[in-house]
Amino acid sequence: MHVSPQVIAQIGEEQLTTLWPQITAQVGAMQDLQPEKQGDLNGLRVVKLVATFDAGVFDVNVVYDAEMKVVGFSVTRPTGG
Repeated sequence: MHVSPQVIAQIGEEQLTTLWPQITAQVGAMQDLQPEKQGDLNGLRVVKLVATFDAGVFDVNVVYDAEMKVVGFSVTRPTGG
């Protein structure tokens, strides 16, 4: 995954490399990852995936800029139901 230079400047390369291990320490190993939907918003590409971790199902959102570099990322519990 390629991350935009702006994100690296904001967060720092060291923190980026520890992000995924921090997530899996909280929710366990990822068992499955399925695409759900994608679309464009204000010039960005937003991709929503559904991930099954040891702790349950989570939404994974990845936001890309025009150069397809990651400018946003989140892992959250689904809302509603």
